[in-house]
Amino acid sequence: MSPVGGEQQSKSQDLASKDYLRRMKDDVKSILDNFTSILSASKHTSTLASLPLSNTKNYYSNGVKEDSQLNGSAQSVMDRYEMHVRSSNITRAAESLVQLIDELKESLILDDFSSLNEANDIRRKQFEQYIQDSNSQLQKIKHGVGQDLELLETEYYNSSYK
Repeated sequence: MSPVGGEQQSKSQDLASKDYLRRMKDDVKSILDNFTSILSASKHTSTLASLPLSNTKNYYSNGVKEDSQLNGSAQSVMDRYEMHVRSSNITRAAESLVQLIDELKESLILDDFSSLNEANDIRRKQFEQYIQDSNSQLQKIKHGVGQDLELLETEYYNSSYK
């Protein structure tokens, strides 16, 4: 392979690594942000439940309080819906992370030629050693059979059965 092709492959691997890292950071940030929003909404809901209806204030995630024009039950429904949407976002980000992990595993298995070559070299050396051991054992057997055959021939030619 030409050096230019290797350089191009290295650049594409760098880009893929950066993309994987960016996707991972975005998904983790999404999970964290949505979880934080769920916690703040649940605190807000518990705060509203303890206040009388006339005193309810709308607590936004940036800490600003506003008088609410909604009654407590409508606010509870909105909070519950927001928590549902946020939990769906967490689920989507987690599924995206699982998909990213699958892609990384697949990439590692399919594109890791150096470890595959290393494994092939180790296996080839094992087979070569096995061949050498087998050849030496066959030589010993050949030598032993040759000696036994000579003994049998001398016995045969020295016997009275010829």
